[in-house]
Amino acid sequence: MLKKSCKKNKPTRIYPSPSSVESSNFETAAYLDICLYRSSDSCGVSSAEDVETKCSVTDDNVDKSTSLNYQDIYISKHNQVSEDDDVPLESLETYIVGRTFYDDVDLKEGANIVFVRDPANVKDQFAIKIFHSDHMLGFLPRALAQYLSPLIDNSYLKLEGFISSLPKYSTDDVPIRVLCQKVSQFTSGAYSHQYFKSLWTNAIRAAESTRTFHPDMKRYQMNFHILMQEVMNHHSYLFTDEERSFLARFEALSSESQRLFIRLYTRKGPWFRVSNVSYPEVLNVELAVEELCGICKLNDYMCRWDPLKPTSTSMFREVLSVLTVQELREFSRIVHVKKNRSGLRREQICDSLMASYADRTCLQLPKLIFEKIGSCISVSYLADSLLWLMQRLFFLNGEHDLSAFLLVDLGLVRYPPYVISISQNLFPSRDDLLAYEEAIKVAQILDESLDKNNMEMVLHCIEASDRYLSSQPQEVSQFSCHQPIGAFLFHFSAAWVYSKVVTLGISVLEHERRYEDAIKLLKQLLNIILCDGKRGYWALRLSVDLEHLGRLDESLTVAEESLADPWVRAGLRIALQRRVLRLGKPPRRWKVPDFAKLLKRKINEVHVRGIPLASKTGIKSRFYGYNGEQCGVEELALQHYAGVHGWQGLHSESGIWMTLFALLMWDVIFADIPDVFRTRFQTSPLDLECDSFYPARESLIESQLQKIEEGVAGSILTASWNAHVGTCCKGVRWDQLPLSDLQLVVSCIKGPTLASLCRMLAQDYRSWSSGMPDLLLWRLCDDKDPSDGCSSGSFCNSAKVKLVEVKGPNDRLSEQQHAWLLALMDCGFEVEVCKIRPMAIDE
Repeated sequence: MLKKSCKKNKPTRIYPSPSSVESSNFETAAYLDICLYRSSDSCGVSSAEDVETKCSVTDDNVDKSTSLNYQDIYISKHNQVSEDDDVPLESLETYIVGRTFYDDVDLKEGANIVFVRDPANVKDQFAIKIFHSDHMLGFLPRALAQYLSPLIDNSYLKLEGFISSLPKYSTDDVPIRVLCQKVSQFTSGAYSHQYFKSLWTNAIRAAESTRTFHPDMKRYQMNFHILMQEVMNHHSYLFTDEERSFLARFEALSSESQRLFIRLYTRKGPWFRVSNVSYPEVLNVELAVEELCGICKLNDYMCRWDPLKPTSTSMFREVLSVLTVQELREFSRIVHVKKNRSGLRREQICDSLMASYADRTCLQLPKLIFEKIGSCISVSYLADSLLWLMQRLFFLNGEHDLSAFLLVDLGLVRYPPYVISISQNLFPSRDDLLAYEEAIKVAQILDESLDKNNMEMVLHCIEASDRYLSSQPQEVSQFSCHQPIGAFLFHFSAAWVYSKVVTLGISVLEHERRYEDAIKLLKQLLNIILCDGKRGYWALRLSVDLEHLGRLDESLTVAEESLADPWVRAGLRIALQRRVLRLGKPPRRWKVPDFAKLLKRKINEVHVRGIPLASKTGIKSRFYGYNGEQCGVEELALQHYAGVHGWQGLHSESGIWMTLFALLMWDVIFADIPDVFRTRFQTSPLDLECDSFYPARESLIESQLQKIEEGVAGSILTASWNAHVGTCCKGVRWDQLPLSDLQLVVSCIKGPTLASLCRMLAQDYRSWSSGMPDLLLWRLCDDKDPSDGCSSGSFCNSAKVKLVEVKGPNDRLSEQQHAWLLALMDCGFEVEVCKIRPMAIDE
């Protein structure tokens, strides 16, 4: 199912839309029609406040310097320095952060300070300590240190400095001046001359940014400014002049008004009692509210509820949410809606009050509520819409929100360092962005409708998506296949989202046995989306649905033709090959295809008997293990291999291999490639699951694979683990196995075998990132002496490793699992299938 936005109660709204899917199907269908009409013509962790409350964090506990960049190194297409230009060096003004206080140290203006690199810092590998008279005062801001550290480490810069002024309060950040002295010329090495100049350029920008934000600015306030500034710096062309003017007005608001708005924006809402709004950093709430609501009350960041004006039923229900249960019962008593009010739940009381308001039996109810609770405010529609759109552009997904900043500030999440080098725009025009957002809205409506089993709305979503794709087939086909900067950009198009909606809809139609409708949609997808990893799935479903209708010749032809499609891979390819063999028997086909021999390759099987506990269809089989305790089939197989053959092992499936791939290829994954890193909150490049990943890094990949083939994987693994442990990376599970176990596994695998596996994942991560065998087994030297290289991570000649797929009763290999076993055999792994069978009564 398509991923839903994780932003709570903040719907994606570009054009006026129904408040929720609860509105009538006619209204929602009309919205979908409007979206598709305009598109064809022109073409959401808990909230930040919740996390902050739970962690009880003050601004003094976090580094205010992480303002512009946490881990990324940004190189904009507009500010790159040419290789012939000299790098101008100058002094930088910044602050000491993460202060350490001493009773016997009296700081004075002009006092000299010393800078010392701290690469072993577990929270920040770019950390730079600041000393005065042998006392550590704190650190350079992280946003600045991450650029200066590589220059220091490579002996290009030497830092000196002094305290430029004293703060008003002793606990505030201390302003300093950093004097940067050029030590040596650039030399050829790990970093290019261009890379060093870009570091220095960005160091200047980072230092300027720390001066841009007032030292009294709260951390969450600074993060909000960062989001707005970066979006406007790189995506301003996607906003109208009026929208840019509206967003620019936020900078002109007072600091307290900004803080109040951000606090309320990140809360659930949408309405808040002014009398209940209280934050220690907002001294005058009423004044801040007045500034946020503005004079015109139409185009500002917040709006007030006016009970004297007509209130829609949806808005009235939202206002009721600010009342307590006791207050709701009091009002229900006034309008005489129920006698047994004490036994009613909150929703029931609200329904009763809504009914009284809707049938006009108590038109004074809004006024009575206003007199009881006082003024209520809400984030304005325009602000909510624009800021949600800005978050989408900033994070590039609907899963992150402002709480992502807080998690980094608290040290709970750490993202890898990488270079953000943007050469082309993500969305060609505003129309493309709006079409993409509309497609996301349609996908969300589909998900919600499926949850509610609203088949009428599901079918309307499918029809709307199909109508979009069929309205411009040539444009969609070209965009999906001819992207000069990476096919991954197709994922940020309306056509890609609509193709996923249609794909999900096809499974719904098949479930309803509407095969003709499913066939029509599948043919259209195959004809329009020419370059997509789903083509194998579409071809397989088309062949299956044709067979359901008795059109066997056409079904066979579809399966045969799909095998010539380069996008049909892995398990889906095997599934189609099997269909060709089954349907292509004489008299339809007389010649046996060449791939028939490959499918008949023998995979070793072992059979294990166990005492069953439950072996019903649809229920995961349970057995009594060798130790007499209940266990699953995987645990029983592990006990069998340990007891009979002395194997050690674990139930890992794909997890350990994805971890090993990421750690061994870390520098390749996060290499400096244009456009694949666009935000500071990425755990992998955008093209990792695309065909462009390997060719864009071919020389780097093959160089790393050569080292793995030569048997130094253990050293690479250890260095990568020590350098990046705890850092978020796609596929890595730091808590699954300790480093020692990973080293042991690597030591049991031959270099060429491990390199072949990594090459497969680098060339087609999307196809091979799932479906690996259940068990990873290893057996050390026969003499049980680990000194033969095993413990150090280097290859142990007498060690063995085996991968085992476990199947319980009435279970069989999937095509993807079969494809993995054959591929692993080609890589040089020993594989087998372990079939668990119930023990007979007389055994």
